[in-house]
Amino acid sequence: MELPIEEAIQRIAERTVDNTTELRKARFQRRTEFTDLYGIPFSAQGDANSPATFYISISPDLVYYLRFQFKLEIKPFVSTVSAGTRPASVVVNPTSLAGQVSGQSVNITPNPHGHDTNAHTHEVVSGLTITHTEADDFRMMIQGIDITAYLMEQHDGAWIEGEGLYPNNVIEGEDDFYDILDVATVLHSEGNTADCEKLLAPGFKKVEITSNSPFAATLYLYVKHSNMGR
Repeated sequence: MELPIEEAIQRIAERTVDNTTELRKARFQRRTEFTDLYGIPFSAQGDANSPATFYISISPDLVYYLRFQFKLEIKPFVSTVSAGTRPASVVVNPTSLAGQVSGQSVNITPNPHGHDTNAHTHEVVSGLTITHTEADDFRMMIQGIDITAYLMEQHDGAWIEGEGLYPNNVIEGEDDFYDILDVATVLHSEGNTADCEKLLAPGFKKVEITSNSPFAATLYLYVKHSNMGR
């Protein structure tokens, strides 16, 4: 059976489009997509015994990093209840004590007897309590690796001192950041490849910050990496 010319041309055109699409896919590598997270906030509160904890997610399709940095904001500690309670009344029920002396009822003096109190409760005052922190001695860990000294070295020993945004330097007109890629480079140069791989591996990364008194923190994450397109 012969195809009409119009139908044959249509089929040839469709096959040409399909072949062109497949050829274009085969010509390009799959490493053409990028994940770019610019200043994504993570917030938590902590102290010396309970770290402020964040979990950062890096795609399992990670190919290589273009950027892995963050800024850190230390803020007042916030409690969800006020620091006091409303007063409550205590009611004491009177109790009499009497006895028999020579067949007659008399009051006994002194009168060593007890009193019952009615049950009572104290109501907690609702609201927010904001406590400005004077926390210092901050430590920071990623995946259990203490990177405090490496971050301090990046900024000539300058480190977090109470409330504020860190780092707060401006270098050649641009904001400064804490750079995890730089930390990984130093670890690798020191021969500590295991910790270096932990910092750069994809997946959930546990970030912990401690201090010597309660504080609130917001971590602003800046990550850009290439990943395999699917």
